[in-house]
Amino acid sequence: MRLSETIKNPEKIARRDILRSYPNSLKECVGIWSRVPRSMYFLFLAQVVWMSSLAMIRPYISVYAKYVLGLNEVQWAIVLTVLFVVLIVLALPIGKMVDKYGRKVPLLLSNVMLVLSMVLLVYGDYARLFLVMIFEGVGMLLMMTGYGSLRADLVPQELRGKIIGFCNFVSYVFMAIAAGAVSLSLTPHIQDFIFCEV
Repeated sequence: MRLSETIKNPEKIARRDILRSYPNSLKECVGIWSRVPRSMYFLFLAQVVWMSSLAMIRPYISVYAKYVLGLNEVQWAIVLTVLFVVLIVLALPIGKMVDKYGRKVPLLLSNVMLVLSMVLLVYGDYARLFLVMIFEGVGMLLMMTGYGSLRADLVPQELRGKIIGFCNFVSYVFMAIAAGAVSLSLTPHIQDFIFCEV
């Protein structure tokens, strides 16, 4: 209620027209890509790949930690706590870094950090998992801050809603497909682990 509108003469929302305008909205979102810089197209592809990859990897991490690395529930909870501490403590410094050194370097660095976290996970143990969460947290912050800042820089104000809506729509579709595929493949593996333990 306390926010100031940034769009001049915004139209009123007609609730009954929301569903009816869906096909037209999708068509408009596809059409506006010719009005944004080419870099935004590559940024969009990077978002789809990144978010789909996270949707595929995330379910496996807990299973891997429990059944391969042998962590119990308390240890896993402590490890996850480290991730959120990193996200909270480093959010402001990384935001400042993105403003000071640009958007491209943090985005590239985020991929390095996320790859390092996965390598440490594969060859990990309880102690190394703390490093995994530190690298993952830093990588996620660099990615999210750099991505959001660069997108705001590249997209004109009047197109941001459509671009963000389209990027989220496509990303969530691919995330749903990726997560569904992983869930279908994950269930037999969990059963195999449990069977082997028994």
